[in-house]
Formats: sequence, C-alpha cells, structure tokens
Amino acid sequence: MKNIITYVFLLISSLVLAQNKTMLGTVVYSLKLNIDYPAQNTGTLYFSDTKSCYVAGEYTSNHSPEAKVINYDLDKDDDQTKYYVNTKDKTLYTQESVDSEIYLIFEKLPKISWDISFKDQDTILGQLCNKAVGEFRGRRYIAWFAMDIPVRYGPWKLQGLPGLILKVKDTASKVDFLAISLNVENTAELPKDFQLQTSDFKNIQIKPFIEIKRAYEEELVNRIIASMPRKGIITRKYIEKKRRWYGAHF
Repeated sequence: MKNIITYVFLLISSLVLAQNKTMLGTVVYSLKLNIDYPAQNTGTLYFSDTKSCYVAGEYTSNHSPEAKVINYDLDKDDDQTKYYVNTKDKTLYTQESVDSEIYLIFEKLPKISWDISFKDQDTILGQLCNKAVGEFRGRRYIAWFAMDIPVRYGPWKLQGLPGLILKVKDTASKVDFLAISLNVENTAELPKDFQLQTSDFKNIQIKPFIEIKRAYEEELVNRIIASMPRKGIITRKYIEKKRRWYGAHF
C-alpha cells in the first residue's frame, strides 16, 4: 500500500512539473534574397508553444556595379529588426528603428491559406517535412514543415502551418529561407527575446509606419545625392527590399 501511495505521489508530481514547462526551440535560418540584387543574411527564430520571435540578421550583398559607387546602408545605426508572433492573441508586432527612434509596429496576425494536400516529403536537419503551398503578399511560397514539432511558426512573418517551417521559398526564386540549425527542449524559462516591451517603444500601425520609413529614406537619399560627386552612383541599398517586406508586394 505504501508503495502504491509513493507511486501515485511521484506520478502527480511529474505531471505538475510537466505542466509548468513549455516547449522552447531555436532555429537559425539562412536567407537568400534576389529582389533588386543578390543579398543574404542569417536570422534566428525563438519559439514556444504559443509565441515566437524572429530576429533578422544583417544583410550582406554581392552588388558591385562597374562605375564608381557610393554605398549607404539605411540600417547601419539601427537595432536588429524583430518579428513577434503570438498565436494565442493572433497578433504580430515588428520592432524596428528609424532615425534612432524605435517603433513597435502592430498588425493582426496574417492568415495564410496553405494547401497541405501534397504527398511530397523532404528531410531537413533530421526532421521529416511535408510540403505546403500558400500565397502571401503577392508571392506564392513553397514551404516544408515538420509535423513532429507541432508549432505554427516560421521565419519572418511566414506561419500558420501545423508544424515548424524549416524551409520556404517563393516560386519566382526571389526569397529563400533554409534552416541550418535546430534545437528543441522543454524548459520553464524563456529567453529575453520573448519579452515584448510594448511600453518601451513608440507604438504604431503598419501603414503610418511605412509612410514614416519612406519619408526618412527619401530625405536621406536626397541629402546623399546632393553631396555626391558627379560620376558617382548611389546604390539604394535595402530601400526597395524593405518596402517589399513591409508593403503589399512581400
């Protein structure tokens, strides 16, 4: 009888402990863009059962025109751009800075209509993945998601599948995400990246933010053009790419 009571106690204790823990994972993605010219970066996705944060890395580019070029980078003084997804609240926040002002851009969580009827499969980082096709902001994406990791997250703003997205690219070969490392564990502690401090930044809707961003970019470009040599060529690094990421085209 004593052994039975001890067993029941241990069972209840383990169940309570399990309930206090949550799935926590980290995925590192390589991103290749070919919108205006080839560029790439490495971003990190942190996720739990109910929310995620994708931290975009710094872009590098192979763009090298023959003429004399003055390069400028609109993000050189900015903090990392972060995308916070909360499936429970159905919210999406983007943290980005413009001219030293940090903004927190709010959107309703985009609903992507994914077709998961395909039988195609692939193995990525040891995870068996199924194929899905969906459209988002004017682009058609092919995604590969891991059913064994039942969270609805992926890189950037791409999400909504019944498993973690480990690979996704658009059919025009302009955008290509690939997971290059994956770690999943159960823990009671979440990293600081999950702590969305809505009161620390300037809250704004996405449309007004786009206008602020564009006005700042144009002002900066005009100042640089006014000061550049006659034969110089200014490469508008990131401008169109950024607009596509926030606008309707991406």
